[in-house]
Amino acid sequence: MSEVTKGIRDSIVKLIIYIVLFIAVTAVIDNFIIPLIAKLYISAYSYTRYVDVLLAILFGYLIISAFSQIVYWNMRIKHDHGAAAAVRNVFRIIGVAALVAAVVGSFAGAIAGVALGGFLGIVIGMALASTLGQLVSGLILLISRPFKIHDRINLLGDDGKVIDVTAMYTFVERADKTAMVYPNNIVTANKVYVETNMVSPEPTQPK
Repeated sequence: MSEVTKGIRDSIVKLIIYIVLFIAVTAVIDNFIIPLIAKLYISAYSYTRYVDVLLAILFGYLIISAFSQIVYWNMRIKHDHGAAAAVRNVFRIIGVAALVAAVVGSFAGAIAGVALGGFLGIVIGMALASTLGQLVSGLILLISRPFKIHDRINLLGDDGKVIDVTAMYTFVERADKTAMVYPNNIVTANKVYVETNMVSPEPTQPK
């Protein structure tokens, strides 16, 4: 079994386990433990809501992490670790933001939850704008492959040989052996001159 297949399988199993545990633990606490405590402490039912929220936060984060891992391992089928990890982190951040908005909405009402969700979306979007731009550009380069490793390119007036292309950066080695590191959004936004490493066929000698 390959590492990717095992990773996908383990992540799906974890996701199912976390969901089942969340449902089971919530049911046991709400239907057995809280009523039992209520016989001794009459105000126990007033804390049910807070207990449910704490369980939602705990298991919600575990479920989001497991789902993000599924996304990561599916990305690893065609992309390297850097690209897969970047997409996983984006899903995790969005999931946590949605979880926080849902928790706030359960206390302050649906309108407050939606407002907070919109605010968090704006903040996350602004904070990750550059990173997401690099990530999207990196995925475009990895999928379309306008140039390959060992191709010689000219970018922004600098000549060099491509030595690596990751989800976030393109690495180019110059003639003096120094490495230039270009954010991928810079690469896709500028004109790139590519000299491929293809060998031209030799002319046919006349008989």
